[in-house]
Amino acid sequence: MISCLDSQIQLRATKTNLVENNNYKTVVLHLL
Repeated sequence: MISCLDSQIQLRATKTNLVENNNYKTVVLHLL
């Protein structure tokens, strides 16, 4: 059960990281 919760938390973290990376890329593209 603990491992399942850990995997869910990691999935959420990776999702937020992907979103932040996409936002960063769009900002950089707009600056260029």
